[in-house]
Amino acid sequence: MTTSYGALCNDFYVNQKLALKMPLPSDRESLLHFFDRVRKSDPSMDQFRRFEGEVSLESARTKEMQYKWVAMRETSIRSGHVNPNGMSDGYVLHKLLLEMAPYHLSISPLDVDHLELTFGFDLECNGDQDRVVAEALFGDSPLAQFAQIDGAKLLNAQPMVGVALSKQGDLQAYFDVKTRRRGKRGSTKRSRSEPI
Repeated sequence: MTTSYGALCNDFYVNQKLALKMPLPSDRESLLHFFDRVRKSDPSMDQFRRFEGEVSLESARTKEMQYKWVAMRETSIRSGHVNPNGMSDGYVLHKLLLEMAPYHLSISPLDVDHLELTFGFDLECNGDQDRVVAEALFGDSPLAQFAQIDGAKLLNAQPMVGVALSKQGDLQAYFDVKTRRRGKRGSTKRSRSEPI
């Protein structure tokens, strides 16, 4: 990853989700035609896979751990570019899908429920991830006092803040920190090698 984010995180990714109100075409011909068109635009994306409720097209991971993927579910088209060379590279696949989908999958503006664009950063963390997040973001604030109750163990510190960026409220941005956990809810065990 040659973006400046490479100095700050282990992985950086740009993901997109186009959520629809009506189901996408599920016939073999439509799906293969759409994915073949994506592959022609980006020949590195040549790994077609089928999962329960989803079909995807992916590229192999490069030695820089860069890869791309497109996945279709019944009512969504999702895509991602992990560790792009630059921010503009991170948008190329998403733009292609938004341009192609109306023609190849019969999507109209009436059918669009919402569009999400996610910028993700995976950060290495040694120690209790939730404690690290709580200390970094809550500090000595009143909210931090919940984690300092005698005999209590912090189970979850995954703050989310959302704001409307337009007067109508139809353009929104969310800041979300997610820690990764293994085991059952309520367990204080964490994988120390997993990123935040």
